[in-house]
Amino acid sequence: MMQNGNPSMNNLHQDVAAHQVFLQLCDGLVEELGKIDAFFIDDEVSDEGTEVVAEVEAILEELYDCPYGQGESLKRVVVAVQSQVNNARWDRRHVEFLRDVFCFLRVHYLLDETSVKTCYDFMRARGLDSFRGTISEPRVVKRYRIQEVVEDDKPLTTTP
Repeated sequence: MMQNGNPSMNNLHQDVAAHQVFLQLCDGLVEELGKIDAFFIDDEVSDEGTEVVAEVEAILEELYDCPYGQGESLKRVVVAVQSQVNNARWDRRHVEFLRDVFCFLRVHYLLDETSVKTCYDFMRARGLDSFRGTISEPRVVKRYRIQEVVEDDKPLTTTP
């Protein structure tokens, strides 16, 4: 349905609605992260803090489905964040990384490739591994050598 006969007006209304949902989800994440400080023991989130962790992970799932941002930028940010926090034992680095990302996203109207890059910059700044949870880890190289074992100068043979 076109409002005022102008298709661009419809897009504007959809963008505004998506932005409001995006902001509500970011606010929810920041609010949950505010609760987690009470659950730190020796710089790690204790078992009692798993409720907050679960709530953050649920909000991230909702954020993944939010239609806000250019192209797939928001989805890419959420996947990058999830690669760091899903199935991980959270410590202060994880919490500070999440605060960095969502405080940054909250105040930037434009969500694009620069936002994705900034997310990875925050990751590295907090000492997190940007390849965690991915298939390729380029820093790991293993070399193997096949060597024939010889006993008494005769090659060993195996029978099936």
